[in-house]
Amino acid sequence: MTRVILSEEADRKRMEIEEQNRAFEESLLADRKKEEERLAEEKKQQAQYTSGLTRVKQAREQSLAKLQLLPSEPGPGAKAATIQIRLPNGTKLQRKFPAESTFQSVQDFTEGSVAQYLEDTTFLDDTTPDLHAPDVRPWSIHNYEFVNNFPKKRFDDTALTQPLHALGLTPQGMLFLQEKNK
Repeated sequence: MTRVILSEEADRKRMEIEEQNRAFEESLLADRKKEEERLAEEKKQQAQYTSGLTRVKQAREQSLAKLQLLPSEPGPGAKAATIQIRLPNGTKLQRKFPAESTFQSVQDFTEGSVAQYLEDTTFLDDTTPDLHAPDVRPWSIHNYEFVNNFPKKRFDDTALTQPLHALGLTPQGMLFLQEKNK
């Protein structure tokens, strides 16, 4: 009888050890699965970051290239428009343009100048301040509009093809860049 009790006790302990080993193996598998999921998520975020940064760099480079295409500043005695632009953060930009330049030149100057002030990682739309976000959007001048206070006027897309002198921005013009719909 003692032998049967010892055998039952040994079987119970063996089963207990087997159950502990099974639980341990299941725990290890769960931990491995969690680690694989964490690594996959990390890889996904890194890919989003890289993709977002690439889009932002390309947009910034395109904006900087616009500065190179601007007409050169007119010399003394030439009919010119000195345009001062105040950005939403208070920064002032100023440049002389030939009076016959179109308003597109002012927009390109502003866009390129903003690109100069901002680095790739900060050249972002306010709605996506994180390069890990899947919908990263680079900063865009098209989210803003130019206005002047006196006379009160908004310069929309129809102004882009008009010469500065026709818009009343010669010999000087003061413009404010503000977010649209504000």
